[in-house]
Amino acid sequence: MNNKQKEFIGFGWVTAIVLSFGFIGIPVWNFLGFVSVFDSSPCLKYNSSEVEPLIVGKTTKLKIGTTDFSECMAGDSTQSEKQWVWSSDSAGVVKVSAEGIVTGIAPGNFAVFAKKGGETLSMSGIVYPPDWTLRILPEVATVRVGDRITFKMIFSDSKGRLLPPVTNFPFSTPYYQQSIPGAPSKSPHPEPLLAETKSAGTFQALRPGTVTITGGMGDHTREAKVTIK
Repeated sequence: MNNKQKEFIGFGWVTAIVLSFGFIGIPVWNFLGFVSVFDSSPCLKYNSSEVEPLIVGKTTKLKIGTTDFSECMAGDSTQSEKQWVWSSDSAGVVKVSAEGIVTGIAPGNFAVFAKKGGETLSMSGIVYPPDWTLRILPEVATVRVGDRITFKMIFSDSKGRLLPPVTNFPFSTPYYQQSIPGAPSKSPHPEPLLAETKSAGTFQALRPGTVTITGGMGDHTREAKVTIK
């Protein structure tokens, strides 16, 4: 069998599978994603909640994984981490072990790198002191229907010195549950007075009333009161 015959057979095999996926209702791009799993690239797996922030004295374990579709999947084995060379550009903020264990040393931003051959993986995070505090601004506000209002979180240490902001800090309003017709009681919360927008921390006033905005991460939470006229 010559090379052209082999190429033709190989092409026919792939085409047959693609057509089969289409026949049974699976989109071709899903099949291509399935095939790409066998040609995945290494990635850096970590718990974002542990590095935004990482508390001084605490540790987090970084793992080398492989990209599965759009997600980084790490196996149970830790042997692969030892094959990479770990480093950080923030020696005064964190230290990194040869196994990819990151320990917080002092407050600040940091980046960690894993290198192997010509490949480099990286991630970033923030270190906070154990006694970090937060404020939500504005704490009290009055707006009109249709207005937009943006809330910000201010992070500081016990002495009031500002800390780098956490980017994944969530805001929320009371959960609205649609009343069920014929139910013995109504929803404990009225229809929402504020609607989240695409901008982080920004809400739009929908109807008159008073509502609470909560910003929270772990056991750190703060509330703001908004009156809509």
